[in-house]
Amino acid sequence: MADDVLRLRPFFDRFKLKFYRTQRALSQRMLGEDSGVGSRGDPGVAIGLYERGQRQPHLSTIGKLAEALDVRPEQLMSTE
Repeated sequence: MADDVLRLRPFFDRFKLKFYRTQRALSQRMLGEDSGVGSRGDPGVAIGLYERGQRQPHLSTIGKLAEALDVRPEQLMSTE
């Protein structure tokens, strides 16, 4: 039963982030700037780390990314 609960727990889906970003013809840098996510030197660095699965964004960051992409935060999450 515990395994079923863990399997249904939503998590950030890096592939969905890249899908929505490329659908809107945004570079990683542009999304970083539009969302206010990332470093001042290169806002695209954090987005690249998220898309490669090298870093997991906080829930507040997922909200900022979703707003910049004009999607609901749930659309950047997955249960599989």
